[in-house]
Amino acid sequence: MAEPGIELSQTLDKKEMVRWAYRLFLDREPESDAVLSGRSQDTRSLRAEFMTCEEFIVANPHFSMLHDDWIIKITKYGFRLFVYLREVAISKNILLDNYEKAEVAFVQSVVKPGHTVIDIGANIGFYAMLFSSIVGPAGQVHAFEPVPFLYDKLNLSRQENRFENICQTYNCALGAEPGTLNLFHAIGGMNFGGSHLLSEPVDPRREDVKPVQVRTLDDLLLPGKIDFIKMDVEGAEPMVITGGMARLAEHKPTILCELHNDGLRRVSKSDANQLIGALAGIGYRCALLLPDGTLGETITEYAAEAPINVVFSAA
Repeated sequence: MAEPGIELSQTLDKKEMVRWAYRLFLDREPESDAVLSGRSQDTRSLRAEFMTCEEFIVANPHFSMLHDDWIIKITKYGFRLFVYLREVAISKNILLDNYEKAEVAFVQSVVKPGHTVIDIGANIGFYAMLFSSIVGPAGQVHAFEPVPFLYDKLNLSRQENRFENICQTYNCALGAEPGTLNLFHAIGGMNFGGSHLLSEPVDPRREDVKPVQVRTLDDLLLPGKIDFIKMDVEGAEPMVITGGMARLAEHKPTILCELHNDGLRRVSKSDANQLIGALAGIGYRCALLLPDGTLGETITEYAAEAPINVVFSAA
């Protein structure tokens, strides 16, 4: 196994290292000082972060062997999944069996056979298939994905694994109230995880914005108790919570989600502190998710810009 890189905290100036990464890999200055506090903790992960980003790959096609093809990946967890070879944020890491190891470890420790799980923002279906493989025929998985072509691949993977009787899929978003909202998705992009709902007026000339149906968690006719929710909705988390407050208060499912202040401000006109506070108001505590998939300290606020994954559970 390759040795880890040098910890950025050991360098003279972590922000200066990130600044030079922008210059070396992207041939430009950072767009703001805020991006200099990225996720990477060592030089190896910093290098990987830049060399797998869309901007670097587009500018340096000779460094990659990306093809415009969908293939079936047999994951190390036993299920099969349709992945896109040109997409680097999700598909590439799944192909390398390196996708969200901490989150997967946590899911495996908490989700059990017979559970009912909701996957909000299912994308190509990695977690929906993982959940289905765990809960089995006695359980239920409800997967929501508003982007049509991602929803289609989610269904193909469901059929490939013969999970049709376990996993129900929905081509819509979840939000604060039923209706229609506009969804941004970069056409031909190399990051399938960048779709987000728009709160501002839409330029009709933009082909990457489409109206999508929105439902609420409280209005869904789901039988039984909800045990677990994975939520990856790029800043729309407060909207989902608002539309599911009654059911969340009643069932207290464990919730795995991301806190990203920039996305929360852009999409929901909110922030991480408000989200933590809203769930605390119905009996939840928020804990950091550690790299080994266990829970760290409880937090009551989060003001940093770097996105982190957290777990909300009954207090």
